[in-house]
Amino acid sequence: MVLMMTTRNANRVSLLKSLRFGVELEIVGIDARQAVEILQSVVGGTVGLSGVTMTDGRTWKAVYDGSLSDHSGRTCEVVSPILTWTDMDALQGIVRALRAGGARVNHSCGMHVHVDGAAFKASPSKVRNLMALAYRWEPVAVNIARVLQNRQGYCKTLDTALVDRFRTLRPRSLTDVAAAWYGNGQIAGRGHYDQSRYRWINVHALFDKGTIEFRLFNGTLHAGHVKSNVLFALGMASCALASRSISFKGRTGSTTLADGRRPALSVYDRRLFIVHVLCLVGEEFGPYRKHMFKFLGGEGV
Repeated sequence: MVLMMTTRNANRVSLLKSLRFGVELEIVGIDARQAVEILQSVVGGTVGLSGVTMTDGRTWKAVYDGSLSDHSGRTCEVVSPILTWTDMDALQGIVRALRAGGARVNHSCGMHVHVDGAAFKASPSKVRNLMALAYRWEPVAVNIARVLQNRQGYCKTLDTALVDRFRTLRPRSLTDVAAAWYGNGQIAGRGHYDQSRYRWINVHALFDKGTIEFRLFNGTLHAGHVKSNVLFALGMASCALASRSISFKGRTGSTTLADGRRPALSVYDRRLFIVHVLCLVGEEFGPYRKHMFKFLGGEGV
């Protein structure tokens, strides 16, 4: 099937590639010290207390993460600096080097992608768009990512009360967004580990770090899979930013059956999401469309 690149698609892809992002890779099999050595072998720069500072001043970090466990006793989280589209090859090179250096992933590992929230702060209505997008396509997104059962508490699906607050919201300021996200307008005093962050799409990060965080990805050290995850996050963010308004009307697949099960999702549902929502069209994204069907969510990939 040939996916033609229209002017609209080209504009969306241009927006997608313009967004800054960052990643957090949870790994086992090596510790933070070993990870730092591997990072330096790829990016050069100067080793500090917990990371490597490149010549341009950006720092890759390897830090302790208490949520990880492994029989080796060696675990850590690799945290990127702010990245741009031109850093994608370097990111994939780091992933390959970590894997070659003995790093692995297991059931306790995840991958998080942060997308720069500056445009969402400038236009709070785009946060409502993003939440509508997340609600409408949540069953498809979760199905594609195949979130491991033991990780579901760290990336919960959207609850009805939250969705209803955003559904009725006409945000004119970030205070309005905060009222919908937290259930009240209180932003001050909420720490990094505020419980609201444990949803698959995390708007608390907008107030904590200035980003929108996507938390639903299982751990991976497959370079193509990592790029697919980043494309997933950038695609959703760019769709929300490019759209004037997005309806909260749920798709057929978003309903729940009487016994609590969700209806089966078709290949068409996933293809529609990948092509029309994420806008991963054209030959350039062909391999990553395949990754989203074949690799997303694969434990140990």
